[in-house]
Amino acid sequence: MERISVTMACDLNYAQHTIVVAKSILEHTSSPVDFYILGDKLPQELKQSMADAIESSISHVVFYDMDKFLSDDMYTSDHISKAAYFRLAIGNIIPPTVKKIIYLDVDLVVCKDISILWSVDLKGKVIGAVPDYGILSSRKSLKEKEKSFGWKPSQGYFNSGVLVIDLNKWRKGDYGNLVLTAAKEKSFRHHDQDALNAVLGNSWEALDISWNVIPPVYMMKFSILFSKELRKNALRAVKDIAILHWAGRRKPWQYKPYKPFNGIYYKYEMNRDNGKPEYPCRKKIAFKFRSFLLHIMC
Repeated sequence: MERISVTMACDLNYAQHTIVVAKSILEHTSSPVDFYILGDKLPQELKQSMADAIESSISHVVFYDMDKFLSDDMYTSDHISKAAYFRLAIGNIIPPTVKKIIYLDVDLVVCKDISILWSVDLKGKVIGAVPDYGILSSRKSLKEKEKSFGWKPSQGYFNSGVLVIDLNKWRKGDYGNLVLTAAKEKSFRHHDQDALNAVLGNSWEALDISWNVIPPVYMMKFSILFSKELRKNALRAVKDIAILHWAGRRKPWQYKPYKPFNGIYYKYEMNRDNGKPEYPCRKKIAFKFRSFLLHIMC
């Protein structure tokens, strides 16, 4: 059975959430998985604790210390730390024997067999990624992308939280350095994601959006809800989620369990803090209102 390679990046604040992602992967697959964790100043005892939680008869963990990979002057903000840029070094860090890899953010949960994602046909492209409906449904955001890096409708725009990467093509094209250079030259609104889209605009294959269901899709952002084409795809994805991704500022661990928002996260979380505030009431109302609209429109 072919081994699946998965890479994630984390610092001290996100180590626990990295374990959550790994556990969700292993619950849904019988395929062997190698986890390559790109760590920022992770003490040895923490790495051992993470390995103890993740490794099993079908899984193995390898840590890479990324402390000196990037200078501290990389553009970051709020929930985006330097660790977000670590994946750009995978071509040089991950062993050359690894020809393909899945990159995952650590604010998500995998709900289906990761081997399905592993087997997708990239059709000769460098990466596979999911179109970002949050950006694509916003005229304001698209204008900002056009001004920022010359975005064009023909290239689409992807969310970088879930990527299937052909490492042979990634290394050959030196894409890691190209994206890093672009990120250093400009403080992009969406950080490394914008840099990736700027460099790989015509070199990515669109994956089914069920493999990266982000809040604008899960909560049916109004601009998606009232778009016939986007609503159809979003509704299908929400009914059959493969990866639920809490992209953005609101993270599932910041709130007490509220099933429509973060219930599945707490299924895998080990050290829940019961002192967290409830998820804002207005968001609960938003869920119910959108559900009502979907009922009468679909």
